[in-house]
Amino acid sequence: MGVQLSDFAVINTTDFDGVLCNGEQITITNTSPHLTGSTAPSFSWGYPSSTEVIEETSSSITIVYSEDGTYNLSLTYDDGQCLDTYEDSIVVDVDNIDLSYSVDKSVICDDQGEIILTNTSEISNPVSTYSWELSHSSGSNQTSSSISPIFTIAELGAWDASLTVTTVTGCSETL
Repeated sequence: MGVQLSDFAVINTTDFDGVLCNGEQITITNTSPHLTGSTAPSFSWGYPSSTEVIEETSSSITIVYSEDGTYNLSLTYDDGQCLDTYEDSIVVDVDNIDLSYSVDKSVICDDQGEIILTNTSEISNPVSTYSWELSHSSGSNQTSSSISPIFTIAELGAWDASLTVTTVTGCSETL
């Protein structure tokens, strides 16, 4: 009579789309059918030393990566009688967006004038779209998709500027 060994260590990485935006966390789940309250101490996670671990339990691990790369993960079950290790690797694309800009003229003394908004943002993924909006309390607004736009304004008062950057991987940040 034979003995069948079923997988003791199983993890789920299918909920991860491969992209982490601005320090976003990923949680990997232990999906082993053998995980119970009494077997929990028999499970342990393995990961590279460069991995920033936020929380680690026998049922899941929450991590953050700061750089693009392929990272190996493992889950080991060892109860002193049975030993099983599940290994997987995940490809991570980390997109960091640190938005900032400067305004060349904050006061215009004529009936109208131009202001230049200079984008000084730091974006780890160079393929990005830019969406600027310059809005006035009267309801007037202007938009631009330039990296550093020039706006002509002819309405007195304060104008609010906002910048939204979206990377090709879908990460987005607004300032």
